[in-house]
Amino acid sequence: MINTFIQEFTEAAHSHEICNLQFYTEEVRKVSVNVYQGAPESNFQSEVAGCYVQGEYQGKTGYVYIEDFSKELFEGEIADLKEVAMLSDAEGSVNALTEVKCEKQEQLTAVDILAERLIQAEKEALAAHPGVKKFNHFQCGEIIRRISIRNDQGGCMEDENKYAFFGVNAEAEKDGVVQIAGGEILALSAEELDMSAAATEAASEAVGMLAAQQIKTGTYPVILKNSVICEMLGMFVKNFAADTVHKDLSKLAGKKGERIASSIVNLVEDPKLPGGANQRAFDDEGTPTSRKEIVKDGVLQMFLYNQEEAKKDGVASTGNGFKESCRSKPGVFVTNLKLEGETKPLEELMRDMGDGLYITNCDGMFAGADPVSGKFSLISKGYQIENGEIDGSVNQITVAGNFYDMLQVIEGIGEDYLMNNGDGGMIIAPSIYVKELVVSGL
Repeated sequence: MINTFIQEFTEAAHSHEICNLQFYTEEVRKVSVNVYQGAPESNFQSEVAGCYVQGEYQGKTGYVYIEDFSKELFEGEIADLKEVAMLSDAEGSVNALTEVKCEKQEQLTAVDILAERLIQAEKEALAAHPGVKKFNHFQCGEIIRRISIRNDQGGCMEDENKYAFFGVNAEAEKDGVVQIAGGEILALSAEELDMSAAATEAASEAVGMLAAQQIKTGTYPVILKNSVICEMLGMFVKNFAADTVHKDLSKLAGKKGERIASSIVNLVEDPKLPGGANQRAFDDEGTPTSRKEIVKDGVLQMFLYNQEEAKKDGVASTGNGFKESCRSKPGVFVTNLKLEGETKPLEELMRDMGDGLYITNCDGMFAGADPVSGKFSLISKGYQIENGEIDGSVNQITVAGNFYDMLQVIEGIGEDYLMNNGDGGMIIAPSIYVKELVVSGL
């Protein structure tokens, strides 16, 4: 379907004096299943495709987004492209494409297989924690995304990736007190998802919070759970992007070559990361991707660029020109961003900390964290740690600090890596031990 559309649209556009055509196409297939109290509640399957067409008309660049590939619509779509070009200041240009073929032919897991695995995971988690009243959310699915960039000179680049997700929320209740815990895990396929372990962990946290209490306001050493760190990095990752720097919205501007984090911290962007769910051979502008050390031993090494931002600094694109959606222009985003360093088991981090807090959940990240200033104040819950061991749960507290200051006082890195879908890419991070954060309680 896509090949026929591109061929026929090219012929029609050329007849209207449009040249230097480039087609960015995205085909997405998805399957998901929900289970509630031992039975499939719903399932969803979809297959959608879209194409962003760019072309040159009378020396100017125009574009149009197309979802319906019917030949009968070509005249109107070509007219729209020409109108955009006539109103545009952008000079027409040819984007050379390196030939990249993709032999992947990923398949979605069948709905009945996903449902069977979900039901089994729910059963095991409930058996392990009878105190759980129910799972409000128990969903698994897979997404396959195929990208192609083609032009009217015969250039073609193709890529495809697949990932699976499992989301869970466990609800526990005792003496009128209700606690909810959960989250999402990702893997390259549903087969690799340990749904039972994730559901059991959510159930354990929900039950553990039933007796939670507040603690006194003060400054505490803190271990932030992997899910919290993934969410934080997702909030602040744009500060490493050149477009944010050029808009004077990044506190990291002008700090290349300076120490911005503890010497044990490394931040890597790797489009070919083993197990990374966003593996890409090229970005959405056709620039080849590569592994990049953004922060090494705590020192900021570089910023990330797309083609537009690279021109402003007279450098080459780093292959980070990605679209937020098929119909948008490329911004600056990551593929797989991983926080690395010498890791330790979570239990060892707790022993190193001695006394402090293990924060397992922070609510309102988007409302309580400012990605420009770095300040955050988050309603949180978790566990109190005494002599290196868990000694009761805590909630109704607020954890506050500054993201950039926090990077400087990271004392330890866990080995419990989690992958989350962040801002325009995948975030992979473990729990971390922070020397001190301000906690507001009693």
